[in-house]
Amino acid sequence: MIHNYQDLFEEVTSRPADGRAWAECVSAISHTLYKHTSCGICFHAVNDCENRVVSVAGYCEGVDIDCDSHKLKFPFSADEFWKAVDNADNDGIELWNDTHGCEHCYGGLEGEYGYTPIDPNCNHCHGEGVIL
Repeated sequence: MIHNYQDLFEEVTSRPADGRAWAECVSAISHTLYKHTSCGICFHAVNDCENRVVSVAGYCEGVDIDCDSHKLKFPFSADEFWKAVDNADNDGIELWNDTHGCEHCYGGLEGEYGYTPIDPNCNHCHGEGVIL
């Protein structure tokens, strides 16, 4: 079980916490999750007496659309945490795929968010899309 930020630091970074301060733990967790997920998820932490909560959310460069936050209140299991991370990462990837098609993807058809979705079979961008 993950009972505090030091436990979470150790789970995410695979390094001993060694009495690190809250802010240092949160910074390292945030940096590690951003760098080691496909969409660069966002990590947020609340550490007051009433609410010891962490949340992760997907991120998509180039659009003003927020992904849903996946919140966990201490204590939680490592499996619960990594499932939330995977869900957040998938949210960001899905938003990317829905909004970053090139002008040739699906003939420039606008999707749900007013952007062109990525066509995985596009001969122009090869299913990679473009940064807007």
